[in-house]
Amino acid sequence: MQKKVLNHILLLLNFCCVVKFGAQPNSDLNQLKTKLEFFVETEQQDSLLVNAKYIQDFTFKNASDSLIGSQIFHLWANGYYDKTDYFKAISYYDRSIDLAPESEAGKNQKGISLFDKAFAEYELQNHYKSYQTVKKAEAVLSEIDQPNHDYLLSIYADLGSEASKLGFHEDAEFYLNKGVALYHANKDNLNSESTQSALKPVLFEYKYIYLYYSKEDEKKLLEHLKALENLSKTRAFNTTETLMLATAYNYVGDFYLNRAQKEQTPIPSLLTQGKHYLDSSLALLDKESQKENYTQVLFNIAKYYRHLKQFDKAKSTNKQLFDIATHNDYRMPFFIAQKAMIAIDQGLTKEALTYLKATVVQIHSGNQQLKDDFSNFNPSSVIQHVGLLVDVTDELIKKNPEDTVLHAQISKFYDLALIQLSHSYQGEWFSKSLEDHYTKALKGVLNSKQNALESSSNKSLVETIERIENRLTWKAFLQNRTLNSNVLSDSIFDKEIYLRRQLVKARSNNDTILISELNHNLKKHLNGLKDTYPNIYKYVYSSFNIDDFQRSLDSNTVIIKYKAIDSVLYAFKITNTEVTTNAIPYLNETKTIITNYINSLKNKNTQKTEAFKIFKRLLPFQIDTFENVVILPDDLLHFLPFETLINDSGNYLIQSHNLSYANHLVFVKNDTQNNTLESVSIFSPDYKSINTKSLKGAEGEGFYISELFNNTHYFKEEATKAQFIEHADTADVLHLAMHADINNSNPELSYFVFNASNQDEKLYLEELYALKLKANLAVLSACNTGLGITENAKGSISLQRAFIMAGVPATISSLWEAPDDATKKIMTQFYSNLKNGEPKNLALRNAKLHYIASAEDDAITVPYYWAGFVLFGDYNALTYTNDFNLNYLFLLIGVGLILLFLFKSFRQS
Repeated sequence: MQKKVLNHILLLLNFCCVVKFGAQPNSDLNQLKTKLEFFVETEQQDSLLVNAKYIQDFTFKNASDSLIGSQIFHLWANGYYDKTDYFKAISYYDRSIDLAPESEAGKNQKGISLFDKAFAEYELQNHYKSYQTVKKAEAVLSEIDQPNHDYLLSIYADLGSEASKLGFHEDAEFYLNKGVALYHANKDNLNSESTQSALKPVLFEYKYIYLYYSKEDEKKLLEHLKALENLSKTRAFNTTETLMLATAYNYVGDFYLNRAQKEQTPIPSLLTQGKHYLDSSLALLDKESQKENYTQVLFNIAKYYRHLKQFDKAKSTNKQLFDIATHNDYRMPFFIAQKAMIAIDQGLTKEALTYLKATVVQIHSGNQQLKDDFSNFNPSSVIQHVGLLVDVTDELIKKNPEDTVLHAQISKFYDLALIQLSHSYQGEWFSKSLEDHYTKALKGVLNSKQNALESSSNKSLVETIERIENRLTWKAFLQNRTLNSNVLSDSIFDKEIYLRRQLVKARSNNDTILISELNHNLKKHLNGLKDTYPNIYKYVYSSFNIDDFQRSLDSNTVIIKYKAIDSVLYAFKITNTEVTTNAIPYLNETKTIITNYINSLKNKNTQKTEAFKIFKRLLPFQIDTFENVVILPDDLLHFLPFETLINDSGNYLIQSHNLSYANHLVFVKNDTQNNTLESVSIFSPDYKSINTKSLKGAEGEGFYISELFNNTHYFKEEATKAQFIEHADTADVLHLAMHADINNSNPELSYFVFNASNQDEKLYLEELYALKLKANLAVLSACNTGLGITENAKGSISLQRAFIMAGVPATISSLWEAPDDATKKIMTQFYSNLKNGEPKNLALRNAKLHYIASAEDDAITVPYYWAGFVLFGDYNALTYTNDFNLNYLFLLIGVGLILLFLFKSFRQS
């Protein structure tokens, strides 16, 4: 984030006007504001701070007073910002934001205060929080008819650079394109820009350069550098613009150094290109007045010499950093880490380890001195420190692959990287670079465990993985489920549905520009809900606790959580008393065996030898004593029905275990819902009128289920998409007996088919995300509803996962095209078992076993017919209220007692 270059007073005078209609502002308030503006203009910061406190003596009787009060708090906050007291600055920015009225002038002030607050957060190294605050500022200002365009343009430029830094390159490109379009539409109406600030075309070219530098897009990087150079030839750049050009050269130089570094042996021509741009950058900088930028270029020049193996020059250049920079320079961890990298390349392992430890000391943000064993390590809020720890540790191991003593010494640094990640990043989606660092850190910790090296305990590691990986799905589940019990206006719900439908069309047309625009609007809409329902959106990501989770398990339950990293599949065995880890070789041979086995199941083949072989590979520990087995799959295992595997006794696992699956541990046992089974909504369309496979079994199962429960059966023409969207949020159980189409290349375009002849009757996965459901179970009695694609930390993207994110804690979905008659028999028996009080996992298991036992032909007892449906999520029983309502029962008992009393009284009389 760049330093503020906008003139606050000019902006305040432009937009802090008196409201034309309504009550006039307090004249004393106006006088106080005028006095404070004078202090700012004459740079009397102390007088500003002393006099601003008098705002606390005022009461704000109307919107005009509130507007001026908001402006004064903003001036007060700026005073503390200039004094580098960022905590106080933030507190007064918040007062300004809260006080701003809902008028257009008030919203302008609110947006300005939000943007300036983000600068203070950035100075405190809360980069992600700062980014979110800038997004709030954009949301406020972009909704106004006459926004402060100077601020809004700066906001788009800042969002572009911050999104680039966090690795969200599509978002960055969207914001910069938005800013450029806004500039061209309003450039004739903008305030005259300060001679000390950069003109907007220069600013945006500079931000584009940073985007394509971080994205590693050489072509676009050089295109925008050329555009920036051309701007510098049209007129003389001022100091700020020259600094931007110098920094742009530094980015391009570093781009070529990084590219050279990725080669097995650095390519001299790339290094030469890099050095050329670094020299160009240095030539434009003043060592004394632009120390921060000057040292950044020196840092990269030291890197250049390191790649050339000119270590003396690398060290001497790196030393200049420490001569120029102050001891509290926020980049100090990176400067010290470069010392470590130089030592590694020299083969000075002990020296490198010393510098790595010193890097951790710099990252440590606790008040107490860091202990030698790092046990009191307090992570910083800087997300880039994750990559720093991982990269240096990886490089040490790479250069010393056989040094087991060193490996034992440095394994703990992977733990520290995971701690740093868990603390410093509270977002929902990982960028690719952040996910790469997470995977490397996790791999380092797991490898250390397998080699019996010092590392975090199995319990703490599982807890960390869960906290990091479950945040998106669990947050969406909680919020949508809770919103179901709140009164949402139709307009709020309709807006989200509309935006998601537009996204479906944009994705279908591969309109990347429109997709970015709609995603941006959708995020703004959801962020707006946070302000409307703050109690719903207060979820803390670190709430998962492994000890509490283990206490919730009984002695009959075991959880197997898999994590695939490169050529190893790590299996965590979790019970109520222990957490253990096994590393399973996950080479192409194993993947091929699993893939071929899954395909054989779909082709009605039985390969018991392969099933036993896979069982021995994937379950290298004892599970015989456990009744409930819950699988948390990864990679190919998302598509493998474990109940078909053959155990040591030669039996299918389904014959001895209740099997279920889960996306994350938090969904295994879910305590957020009332487990009632009173109302079932059944949707079974009719496909006879068109060239689509009819689901006769689905019709039969729908009618059977409707006889078991208090239900609403939407049958044939009544089973429409509109009916589902309108009524799905009232059911305890949702049953969809219909076709589904899976789009493996773009999962959000997968859909349920309500009417195959009508394009508007397709319910897309993208639209499912918008639903706020209270159902305790969704049965997706359709083909392939459990299939999707896997995206590492985000898990599998599928129709069943979409229902979980919409608020449903348990789903039954299919892994392949389910046979119609077998589906009917299994589903009807499952509901009967469920009504009798069996847990969901046992009810499904017994339904499958009943189907196998009752089949008259052995040919239809192979796994293809019964194994496709799997239970994901909470496996506990649902509480069925008997057909005879208890309220009526109590009423009749009461009436009976009264009649008995009257009868006795009559007899006695």
